[in-house]
Amino acid sequence: MLLGVIALIGAGVMALIGAVRGDADAREPDGEPTAHDTPSPSPTDELPGDCRAEDLEVDVSMAATELAVGAGSQVLIELHNTAEPCLFEAGAPQVVATITSGDDTVWRSDHCATDATRLLLDTGVEHEATIHWPGRRSQPGCPGGQSIADSGTYRLLVDLAGARVGQPEGLVFVVE
Repeated sequence: MLLGVIALIGAGVMALIGAVRGDADAREPDGEPTAHDTPSPSPTDELPGDCRAEDLEVDVSMAATELAVGAGSQVLIELHNTAEPCLFEAGAPQVVATITSGDDTVWRSDHCATDATRLLLDTGVEHEATIHWPGRRSQPGCPGGQSIADSGTYRLLVDLAGARVGQPEGLVFVVE
């Protein structure tokens, strides 16, 4: 009887070692492969591709179009995916908001860009991205001490992957 118990323990230990090692020959009692024999799909195999600009409907607006000097505003960008699910890089250099006054570039969102956020845009789903304009001028590299934008009429332009989106002529707003 002692030999039978030892044989059972030995068989159990051998089965455990085979399971831990992942023996390809390990089979269930009915001859089917065990779970570790079946390859599972890699998560990266299922990721959608990058969004194409022509598959996105884009609406651009501002939280307010009449601002006090130095107040700034939120730039609201609504994205509507009309194609297959895709990944969208929300931030510079993919999305750039520019504020101008005449020929003067007052501010660009990519001057002081933060890390971009990668978004999964499902088919037919809208997503809103927000860019904050602080009511100041900007320069490449984002040096501090930039002056507050004076009172006047300004134009907001938004580019997505280098193509103008929203209102092609830009959204006009006033700083008083």
